[in-house]
Amino acid sequence: MSNVAIQKIENFTKGVPPIFEEVTKRLEQVRLRALELDGADEAAEVTDADLLALAAAMPQAMHGLGRGWWLTLPAACLIFPFALGFSVQATELASLVPNPATRRIASLVGQSAYAWLASMGAIGLCGALIKRERPNVRWM
Repeated sequence: MSNVAIQKIENFTKGVPPIFEEVTKRLEQVRLRALELDGADEAAEVTDADLLALAAAMPQAMHGLGRGWWLTLPAACLIFPFALGFSVQATELASLVPNPATRRIASLVGQSAYAWLASMGAIGLCGALIKRERPNVRWM
């Protein structure tokens, strides 16, 4: 790799948290290799080393992602009926919020909140229940 490419990689990774340094260096190497190949078929190819660098950074990057799962899952279950009711324009909820524009905004906010809370809660629940890595389950 040329000195110019190495300098570009160093500039790219300045100010990046340490857990992402290896990943960003590998991704920048892939990008520079793609630029050097100038649109050839090999430009889109990602090597095994690139995938290993990404896999090595993921456990640290996701540490603590769903740590409040015992709060977010019940909150998602409470939000779901309201978000669904506002999105299908249920008459019971129309009496609570008479303005159609406000109902639409409540529907959009409720759907987004439900999706995020349920996703983060599910990630946290899986992290709490599955403590160790099982090699036989890895490829399922």
